[in-house]
Amino acid sequence: MALLTAAVVLTGCGTESARAAAPRATAPPLPSPTAEAFPVSSETEPLPAGTSVQYGRWKYTVDPVQWHQRDRVLAEAYAPPAVADGYGWALLTFTAANGGQEPAAPWGFEVILHAAGWDVSHRAVQAGTIRMPDEFTIADVEPGGELSGNLGFWVPDYAADDPDCRVQLLVGRGVPENPAAEGESVWFTCR
Repeated sequence: MALLTAAVVLTGCGTESARAAAPRATAPPLPSPTAEAFPVSSETEPLPAGTSVQYGRWKYTVDPVQWHQRDRVLAEAYAPPAVADGYGWALLTFTAANGGQEPAAPWGFEVILHAAGWDVSHRAVQAGTIRMPDEFTIADVEPGGELSGNLGFWVPDYAADDPDCRVQLLVGRGVPENPAAEGESVWFTCR
């Protein structure tokens, strides 16, 4: 017992330089975006809808746009508003899968629908009082788990006919892994 006590006392009596030189355990770094994990795309060369992209711990999937969802959205509304003729909602299913080692919530993203001269952020609809059917709601996701739901966009009905319609996913802006990050965009077709 005396030997064990002496060993414990001696290990705690090192010099400052010996303590500073001792290696410290650190968490493994999160994966960072790379050309292979975060594919190169642009508004003129988008990825197909439904393609998954990796950014840090998150794997995002943007499914094809579901046009003309007015009736479906209004059916979810507690007090349906009057809707102008020729306008309504488009939906898309958005999935965020947590590839990290700890529970986390998928913050730091924005999805923007570009169609028929309209540029509509999902955040604009979230700020309103209308709930989307099966709405994407941010919550903690366990490692290996995913969160999926619909994002909504208020658009004119004729936006569905735009052959150059694009969906822009902006990720990495102000995420906990890099609070100063400006973010990066990846572009998808709408169909």
